[in-house]
Amino acid sequence: VMSVASDDPGARTARSIGATGAGVKVAFIADGLDINNPDFVRASGQHVFVDYKDFSGAGTAAPTGGGEAFEDASSIAAQGRQVYDVSKYSALPLNRPCDIRVEGVAPGASLVGLDIFGDEGEGFNSSLLQAIDYAVSVDHVNVLNESLGINNYPDDQGSLDLIKQANDNAVAAGTTVT
Repeated sequence: VMSVASDDPGARTARSIGATGAGVKVAFIADGLDINNPDFVRASGQHVFVDYKDFSGAGTAAPTGGGEAFEDASSIAAQGRQVYDVSKYSALPLNRPCDIRVEGVAPGASLVGLDIFGDEGEGFNSSLLQAIDYAVSVDHVNVLNESLGINNYPDDQGSLDLIKQANDNAVAAGTTVT
């Protein structure tokens, strides 16, 4: 689905052109997740996550839905080592197991997880702005993915102006913001 790899040897995919993400550090701002999931540990035993920080005040061990963060982290750098039965998560009824593996488009990338929602599913301007600044000034990420998903965050014009300014500052510092 993401053009990572294909059974068709002629398909143009990330793997076929040699793109692995090695040497790239990607931060994402979302909710929390289990950074020790087998898909976030390379075959060598090295962890994909190089930093994981909470800006919500709930702490990195707080239980969260984790759907947004897991989807982001997996699509970026999952190692394809874990098998998931989609029938357990499908919105449509499935009568039998449907096993899949997820390999991220850049499994060689290093990840920085920034949780701004904690266990409440709500983020605030201060949390989001701190996370953006931390990603750029502390972790020096190459790419910053802001994936707020269905979580609640301030989206009034004043808040959006603040976020835009923080993102403009990140871009000026050399970070790609998505």
